[in-house]
Amino acid sequence: MTAQPAPHADPRPAAELVRAGQPLMVETFAEWREAARELLIHGIPPERVTWGAPHMGDLLAGDLFTGAPPSAEASDNSSTSPTELPTEPPAPLRPAPHIPRSLMEMLQAAACCRVPDRWAFLYRVIWRWQLGEHDVQSPADEDGARLHAMVKAVHREEHDMHAYIRFRERAEEAGPPRF
Repeated sequence: MTAQPAPHADPRPAAELVRAGQPLMVETFAEWREAARELLIHGIPPERVTWGAPHMGDLLAGDLFTGAPPSAEASDNSSTSPTELPTEPPAPLRPAPHIPRSLMEMLQAAACCRVPDRWAFLYRVIWRWQLGEHDVQSPADEDGARLHAMVKAVHREEHDMHAYIRFRERAEEAGPPRF
């Protein structure tokens, strides 16, 4: 039996979705890492990528304030279809990026920080790293300071969870939840 893709996952490659002007829907660090790796290989800069989360799909499809789907007349006013959009030639493929373990661990921890632009920010960090801007890992750098703050916030929450949350086992006869 083969694994089925998540219902929100678009089977097209990340670079193709970006070139089509569609947001990349990622929910986990593993999904983000795979998409970011492909985008780096294709040389797609962070400002061309729109990141989203699958649960935001409904917001992207309709009116943000009313929750209403886009009206038919609004879509009729569009003069270009996705196939008519101007395309630029793809950049030559680059070698797979090599990110140091220490930076990858920081990125993975920062990915747990629930801020709306976390995927875009993390991609900007590795984009800068692969361009040779290794200061991005330093707290003295603006992005580096934000990265360190995100990691610190996640570690603080993890500590608080271990220190202050206690679970007590209940009898099985009491039914779920057991703890």
